[in-house]
Amino acid sequence: MEPAEVNTPAHSSAVTGQFSDVHDVAVELDGPAVDDVEQDFTAHWYAQQDNSRISLHTRPLVHLTSGTDKVTIAVTAPVSVTPPVHYMNGLAPPSLGGPVHMPAFASPVSSIKQQLLTNIAQAKDFIYLENYAIFDPSIIAAIGRRIAEQRAGAHPLQVIILARYSDDDDVYDFLHYMTYQYLSFMNCSSFTYVGDDGLQHVVQRPASGGDWHVGPYEGSYYEDTMVHWNGGSTKLAAIQSFVGDVPLYTLVVKHGGKVHGVSIHAKVSIFDDKVAGVGSANFNPRSMSRDGELTAFIEGPAALELRQKLWKEYFGKAPAVAEWAGLASANASTVGTWPVDKLYVIPLRPLLSRRSLDKWLRPETLTGAVLHTFVTTAEDN
Repeated sequence: MEPAEVNTPAHSSAVTGQFSDVHDVAVELDGPAVDDVEQDFTAHWYAQQDNSRISLHTRPLVHLTSGTDKVTIAVTAPVSVTPPVHYMNGLAPPSLGGPVHMPAFASPVSSIKQQLLTNIAQAKDFIYLENYAIFDPSIIAAIGRRIAEQRAGAHPLQVIILARYSDDDDVYDFLHYMTYQYLSFMNCSSFTYVGDDGLQHVVQRPASGGDWHVGPYEGSYYEDTMVHWNGGSTKLAAIQSFVGDVPLYTLVVKHGGKVHGVSIHAKVSIFDDKVAGVGSANFNPRSMSRDGELTAFIEGPAALELRQKLWKEYFGKAPAVAEWAGLASANASTVGTWPVDKLYVIPLRPLLSRRSLDKWLRPETLTGAVLHTFVTTAEDN
């Protein structure tokens, strides 16, 4: 496997005329894994069913490439298939030998979500996610559990999330705010919230034992999700500050005297420099359960190589994991000295997105289209 990543040069949109910058990441695979990627593409090309559901399933791919790296190709979790399956132009996939009503291959499917959950549960040192949509409930809950487990074992887990920030204060900002709240609650030693009495209250986390958890995601935008501790509970969105938070980060570029958010189109996950995932799946409910996505999970030396190459573009060097937070904070304090058209990572503590809470709870924003796009349903679970 040869890691490769591309940053689309900063430019002005031909449609809007506004400045735009997009960042993406890809990997080049060499070896038997390529055959399975082609099979998956063929299945998606011919399979058609309502709601963009995947009709044909691919088998999991585990191959050794470059001598030392193990590659697993995973896809969106399979859904039930009701025959007949319809194909584009009425044709059956030539490589599959005729009409197919059942999974195209005999072995079970490797699920992107399950691969992520497995790697999260095994992480001991750090988890790195990079994407414009990081708010799938099962993924965030799994990271929260792992944070608590490592904290209890006196081996803190460093979680680094590089997420998109919108200048328009859109729904993604609020959903990332909820991601921040969830992970920070699971990591913090204390927090301050506003109670029903309108007053601020400080809650200290017990040194050991006791109740400390986040309840199920509730509300159209997760805004009714509750947190619980010994003898108390409040809404996750009611927490104003944490001691020991898990800051999110974002990617920006300076252009025309202004700092612009970069559209992070990459879908990257790295676990302890041992496993890296790169593919088409966002970390949201649609990609985990609905859309036809594919991710390559690479286990071996290439995972470390990918992280170092990627972070070198962001910081001018390949920093150690422990250096990330300090370098990002230093970037934020030196904006005036930045060269133009160069990428910078800065902290994104999205408390500023609290202002969007009322905006996204207005009745006119709670449309079926928005809910279908962003929010999980019982069917997704």
